[in-house]
Amino acid sequence: MAGRFDEAHRFRRAALFWTLLLLAVLAVAGVVVTTVNARGYGPEHAVRAYLDALHDGDGSRALGLLGATVPAGNPTLLNGTPLKRSVAQLKNVDLAITDRNGEDATVTAQYTLDGQRGSTAFPVRRVGFTWLFFDRWELAGTSLPHTTVTFPGQDRARVNGATVAAPNGKATVLSFAPAKVTAGWSEAMMQATDRSTAVTGLGDANTLGLTATPTPAMVSSVDDQVRRMLDQCASQQVLAPTGCPFYHFSDNLITGPVAWKITRYPQPRLTYRNGAWSVQPLSGQAELNTRETDLYTGVEKPLRTTADFSFTATLDVEGDGVTVHPRVTGPAG
Repeated sequence: MAGRFDEAHRFRRAALFWTLLLLAVLAVAGVVVTTVNARGYGPEHAVRAYLDALHDGDGSRALGLLGATVPAGNPTLLNGTPLKRSVAQLKNVDLAITDRNGEDATVTAQYTLDGQRGSTAFPVRRVGFTWLFFDRWELAGTSLPHTTVTFPGQDRARVNGATVAAPNGKATVLSFAPAKVTAGWSEAMMQATDRSTAVTGLGDANTLGLTATPTPAMVSSVDDQVRRMLDQCASQQVLAPTGCPFYHFSDNLITGPVAWKITRYPQPRLTYRNGAWSVQPLSGQAELNTRETDLYTGVEKPLRTTADFSFTATLDVEGDGVTVHPRVTGPAG
C-alpha cells in the first residue's frame, strides 16, 4: 500500500517537473520568437532590404520591394551604375518606427546624403507571416519620384554619368528615394556645369535647371578669330583700313609710312540666350605711328596717337566649330 503511494507521488512530481520544464521552454521560445520577430522581421526589415538593393544597383529588386507605380519618364537611374551613383553618398542610415496602427506602420530613415542631413518616410504594411511565427512586412510605396532637368541648347545630357535624351532641351528622369541626381554636359563648344538635387520623398517632383556656358575651346576660337581680324586690319598701311573698326582723320599731310598696332585686344564675353550664342560688344585700342606735315607751316613731325574702337559680331556655332562674323561700322557711319 505504501509502495503504491510512493510510486504515485513520484509520478506526480515527475509530471509537475516536466510540465514546469515545458512551460519554461515555451516561455523562452516566446521570448526568442518575439526578439527575432522584432529584430529580423519587423517593419524596418522591409526598408533595410530596399536600401540594400539600391546600394547593389539592383533596380528590379528595389522596385519589387517598393511596390510603387512607375510614371512616364526616363528610367536610366533605376538600375546599374547610375543607380549606384545616386546612393553612393548615402551614409549614416538610422531606421526607426515613427508610427504604427494595427497592420500599418511608418518607418523613417534618417541619413546623410552627400554630407547633408535628410530623411525619408516609408509606409509599410503587415501582409502575413513567415514560418508561422514571424511577421512579414512589405513597403507600400505610392509612385516613383521624378526630376525634370532642362538643358538649354541640347537634345541630350549627362545624368549621374549616363547620357539621356532631352528632346527640346528637357528630360524627365525617374529615380528611387533617397537619391542624389546630378546633371551636366560638356561638348566641344558648349558646357553646363554639374548641378545636383536631393530626392528624399516618395513621389517627389524636383526640377534641375542647367545653364549653358561656352567651353574654353569656344572662347579661345572666338578670341583667335577676333585677333586675326584685327591683326589683318593693322597690317593695312592706310589711315582707314578697309572693313576695320579703327581709323584716323587728319587736317595735315601724312608724309610718313602708316603703321598700326593693336595695343589692347578685346576680351570676348559669350552668352547663350533664346537658343542662340552671342558675343557682347567688343572694344579695344589701336595705336597709329606715322609722320605728318603741317599744311600751313610746312613743318614735318612724328604723329603718334591712339584710337579706341568698338564693334559687334555674330556667331555661327555648328558642331565642333564656331565662326565669328564681325559687324563693323566704317568712317562713313
